[in-house]
Amino acid sequence: MFIDWSVSYCFTRNSFGPVINFEIPLMNNQKAYIEHWLDKNSDEYCIVLLDALAFLGYWGRSGNDDRFPNYHLGGRELWRKDKYFAEAVRSFSVGKEKPSYLPTDTVILNDASQIRLGGLPGRVFWLLYHNADYIPISVSTRQMAKRLKSVIGRPYCSIYSFSELRQFYENEPAEYIPRRF
Repeated sequence: MFIDWSVSYCFTRNSFGPVINFEIPLMNNQKAYIEHWLDKNSDEYCIVLLDALAFLGYWGRSGNDDRFPNYHLGGRELWRKDKYFAEAVRSFSVGKEKPSYLPTDTVILNDASQIRLGGLPGRVFWLLYHNADYIPISVSTRQMAKRLKSVIGRPYCSIYSFSELRQFYENEPAEYIPRRF
């Protein structure tokens, strides 16, 4: 199996099983690190990579979100003042030694194909604020992953379920599994 992602990622292992790690380019040659434990052996839970610029453009046309009024207009200072942003600052401050956790079910497309934010979106705000190249997220259904990919997904990056990523980690010869950045 070949993972079709044009981004920097690697696998590690903890006491719960395989972990996927992402190294995300930011402005000024900085990097952010995100990890996700693949502890659920699920075909439904998926990781999708969002193109940050496509996300901002589409979100800007999605209309106001009652929970986060005017955030879709790209107000960097508004994102920075958000209560979830402070948590993300702490989360990302450690760096490569202790990566932040992957945002889960934070970006959804509603029935009207408008972007809505759920969960704790501080890490998404933080990545956007720092001009991240892409935003990896976990979603709880393959259907939502496909919808997000079709509208704001990073080009040339496939969707993978937790099961598929676990299978890759457990079945591929060690020399084919990226282990460090």
